[in-house]
Amino acid sequence: MKERLILFVRSSLILVLALLFVLAACEPARPLRVGFVANLNGPSGELGVQARDATLLAFEQQNAKGGVDGRPLELLVKHCPRNPDATLAVSREVLDAGVVAVLGFTTSDMATAAVGLYNERKVVLISPTASTTDLTGIDDYFFRVRIDSGQTGARLGAFAYNKVRVANIAAAVDSSNLRYTDSWYRAFSEAYQKAGGRISDVVKVDVANLHNYVQITEDLLAGNPQGVVLSAGAMDAALICQQLRKRGFKGPLFLSGWSLDPGLLVHGGASVEGAFAAQPFDPQHDGGRWKEFKADFLKRFGYEPGFAAMHAHDAAQLLFAALQKSLDEKIPLKTAIIETGTIDGLQSKVTIDQYGDAMHDIIIETVKNGRLIKVE
Repeated sequence: MKERLILFVRSSLILVLALLFVLAACEPARPLRVGFVANLNGPSGELGVQARDATLLAFEQQNAKGGVDGRPLELLVKHCPRNPDATLAVSREVLDAGVVAVLGFTTSDMATAAVGLYNERKVVLISPTASTTDLTGIDDYFFRVRIDSGQTGARLGAFAYNKVRVANIAAAVDSSNLRYTDSWYRAFSEAYQKAGGRISDVVKVDVANLHNYVQITEDLLAGNPQGVVLSAGAMDAALICQQLRKRGFKGPLFLSGWSLDPGLLVHGGASVEGAFAAQPFDPQHDGGRWKEFKADFLKRFGYEPGFAAMHAHDAAQLLFAALQKSLDEKIPLKTAIIETGTIDGLQSKVTIDQYGDAMHDIIIETVKNGRLIKVE
């Protein structure tokens, strides 16, 4: 009798365990939650909106393929005003939601304000476009897929003197995103002066008088420069260019990468014709991956993608590849990103070094007939 009871108990336990296994197998896989944080309003909001839309598209397409390791991806999108307190508050809210990583922060001031918190929490932060040199070469939890501002600034500075042959230049530097604008301008001016050029004036554009474009223009032209370089966002660069042309300035214009979202061409019009810039993005690129993405993006959102959209999509692809590697090999996500190393970006290969900094080609562009055209 006792033996029968033991056999019955064993059989019952086996049955229960089998049922639990079946039920567990039938449960949907837990989603991998990822945060997206960026400023989505105001003058710099267009970068955030493009990055958000490209990220949404990437997540939709990846989920259609089965997610990562059979688990669906869930994207938690948060708008964040551009100030340090809001940056930290929204970041804490997203981190407390149990995300495995965060994509976003399209301006360098926000990324710099946030990085300490992500290091403290040991959560990976991947920015599509924050490119200040202040975050270069640091072993932390910050990663990016756009090359740092020092390299694009130096490339354009050397080009301004060696190819355009401008002997002296006046500069305007926007203080609202100084982590980017100052590092980009310093690299430009060092390369330009090393090549033989001279900086006639530097106008520090304070936040308080940011929109006093007439005064900014008068200050820029006070020293009769042959050229003007603007380290500013697209809207402000466009409106300063308008004032320069109204004052009869006919010299070449040189723009930072931050100036190059679509708002530059919309608001700048004829005043930005002939302006030069350096960046790792070609709007006229005709490669298959970019053409397919561009068509999908236009169909999904009704407008053409710019550099922020391209970088955001590349950032998402880097994350997907690293998440798969992290789950397969049971290694930290930070390690998985570094070991992943290189991905096939939409326009070119993107390589991430041991410090989380991106490496890829830089091209020189000019505005011609209302479009950015590759020069070299």
